[in-house]
Amino acid sequence: MATNNPYTSYVPYQVVETDQTNIRAILLRYLRNWPWFLGSLAVALAAAYVYLLYQQPIYRTQASLLIKDEKKV
Repeated sequence: MATNNPYTSYVPYQVVETDQTNIRAILLRYLRNWPWFLGSLAVALAAAYVYLLYQQPIYRTQASLLIKDEKKV
């Protein structure tokens, strides 16, 4: 029943709901883009290195002083 009507659309897949998750399909979806993940990780690490290289170090110091009174001894 094929029609040449431009207002109807054909969906070439069928949605099947299952109770179990297909871990392999999920992993393959992300592993297909591994160069992008690796590249973004390299850019983020390089940006963090450059940021820390030029950032002024901030140190917090604290001291206490104990004064002994010779008269109270």
